[in-house]
This record gives sequence, C-alpha cells and structure tokens, in this order.
Amino acid sequence: MGEPGSHRKEIPRFLVAGVVNTGLTYAIYLLFQIVIGYQAAYAIAYVAGIAISYHLNSRYVFQVAGSWKTFVRYPLVYVAQYLAGAGLLEILVRWWKVPPSVAPLFVLVLTVPMTFVLSKTILRGGGQRT
Repeated sequence: MGEPGSHRKEIPRFLVAGVVNTGLTYAIYLLFQIVIGYQAAYAIAYVAGIAISYHLNSRYVFQVAGSWKTFVRYPLVYVAQYLAGAGLLEILVRWWKVPPSVAPLFVLVLTVPMTFVLSKTILRGGGQRT
C-alpha cells in the first residue's frame, strides 16, 4: 500500500492533521457541552471532525484527490470509532468520574492508531494521487 517508506512521511502528517482536527473538534465539543450536555456535544463534534478529517487526510496526509467513493466510505471508519468512543466516554465519565471536559482526550488516545490504518486503506483504495 503506497510506495516504500511512505509511512515516514504520512505518520508525521497524520499526527499534525490529527492535532489540528482534535483542537477544532475539542473546541466544538466544549462549546456545545455548555449548552446541551456531554453526549450530544460529543456527537456534534464527532460529525464535524469526520468532515475535517476527510479533507485533511485526503489532501494533506495521503495526498489523494477526494472522490465520491471515498467520501461515502470514509465515515464508516468513524461509525465504529464513534460507538467505541461513546462507550468509553460513558465509562470514563459515569463510572471512573473523569470530568466530561477531559474524558474525550483519553478516548482519542485509544482510537487514533486504528483510524490511521483504516483511513489510509479507504483513501488510497479509492482516490487518485495528487
């Protein structure tokens, strides 16, 4: 998948894109959490994060042109990740008493590696290199 050594370039770009995406989605989460509660805020921030992630990962990280095929398939990675993340969020907040403003950071640490592999598989499988 990709040319040899491409991970050396993609992983740092993925991390930078992830930091940007995380900062934006965390800000969205914090703003909405004030008004509508942590689970609803998490859902809204998560959907926004998918759109931001698709753009950053296709263009910047894996350098492929977006397509309808990858655009439609890309969120499937995040459906599974969302369900796992929402479950972890509930455990962290309700059972382990982690503050709702901090708990999503722990969720990210547990789900990011899977996201890299699945994102690369979908984007490289259906997009054209730019």
